[in-house]
Amino acid sequence: MDYATLKTIHITTVVLSFAVFAIRGGNVLSGKAAPGGTAVRVLSHVINTVLLLSALWMVFITKQWPFVYPWPTVKLLGLVAYVVFAVLAFRGPRGRQALFFLLGTIAFLFTASVGLTHNPLGFLKFLTG
Repeated sequence: MDYATLKTIHITTVVLSFAVFAIRGGNVLSGKAAPGGTAVRVLSHVINTVLLLSALWMVFITKQWPFVYPWPTVKLLGLVAYVVFAVLAFRGPRGRQALFFLLGTIAFLFTASVGLTHNPLGFLKFLTG
């Protein structure tokens, strides 16, 4: 598979992953439904597995290793923060869920901006002048 196709798959699954997170979060915060039925959870796992595999494949192709280069390191740490916040957003009292949903959204947007800019500051680089 060529890099352009792999990158398209990666970006598509990034968007789909966040869409599922946003839908599940909206449902939890509105009190309409549980964090997701079996189908939604399975879909989320499939999307996130393809996302992770495409990311790993791109790392091997580009040789941009986390803990060697700054921006992949920050992207990996942002991913960990996003996952932790996402898990916490679907557990506990509603006020806490809202806080972790917001933090998860911020972590996602920052991590995506690091990937788009290939800069460890992501969208914050525009604030530094």
